[in-house]
Amino acid sequence: IAKQATPKQRREFADFLIDNNGSEENLSKQIEKCWVWVHSLSVKKRNV
Repeated sequence: IAKQATPKQRREFADFLIDNNGSEENLSKQIEKCWVWVHSLSVKKRNV
């Protein structure tokens, strides 16, 4: 456990963050944005 990254370190290395401290609606919007981003990565990979 002592070797695990701190929350700050995790945020620095993350490609996408989802904040689960707001409303369900806000969470859904963040998830949708994340899914669009993840999907765009697969589209880019297929086009390479």
